[in-house]
Amino acid sequence: MKDLDFSNLAGVERNTLMTLYLRGMESEQPEPLLHDDVAARLLPHLEAELSYLRKSKDDQLFNVLRTRKFDRWTRDFINIQPRATVVDLGCGVDARKQRIGGSGVRWFGIDLPEVVEFRKKVIRDPAGYTLIPASVLDFAWMDRVDPGRGAPCHFSAQGLLPYFQPEEVKGLVVGLAERFPGCELVFDAMSPFMVKLHNRHPWVKKMNLRFYWGLKQDEGLEDWAEGLTLVGSWRYFDDPVLRMKPYRWMKIIPEATKGNRVLKYKLGSLY
Repeated sequence: MKDLDFSNLAGVERNTLMTLYLRGMESEQPEPLLHDDVAARLLPHLEAELSYLRKSKDDQLFNVLRTRKFDRWTRDFINIQPRATVVDLGCGVDARKQRIGGSGVRWFGIDLPEVVEFRKKVIRDPAGYTLIPASVLDFAWMDRVDPGRGAPCHFSAQGLLPYFQPEEVKGLVVGLAERFPGCELVFDAMSPFMVKLHNRHPWVKKMNLRFYWGLKQDEGLEDWAEGLTLVGSWRYFDDPVLRMKPYRWMKIIPEATKGNRVLKYKLGSLY
């Protein structure tokens, strides 16, 4: 593969390279928490652009733990619903289907056109995976993925919602609940304090990023739509990972342990 051209990626779109690089770094570990064949293959081609992340071992660990949780909740869903529809909102260059499998699953990845164009150059997605070049805020994509009322659907929104304005997040979640009642949505959220803190992070400034949406309470979405219900929550210290030991001091700071989490919601009721 020749040197990759990143010129069409900027801001939030360029951030997909960072998470790809961090998964590639993890895949180099003797006993990786998550192995990503695609990220490992692309890692050498990202070195010139992102080698400064080699020093970001904490970012690597937290990103991989979060990704592993998204993978596990997706895998749990398709193990119960092997003919399900899975939709990665803001799929970036994340090869989740390759990591998980699921031959009978209808799988969609939605991202902005420039990201989809880049992805097609570096990943050969397997059969059953459909890319849709669109903003997730343009609900026209729902017509393409909707398998019919009552059919099992799983939506993942990793590293996506905090970049949106609060009213955009609410509009998307309510739109999903109305169109896909009974399905589930998994997303990561930061507290308002963590939003402010992350906006001061060196790589956030370096990549000209900004976070906008924060969630105070895990149950904070439940009053947005009838039947919208929190059914699962996860934080970094919920995994007994030895590599988290140096960060155990964070447990004495509630905002540090509760400020970042992955949440699972049921999208309303069928009846």
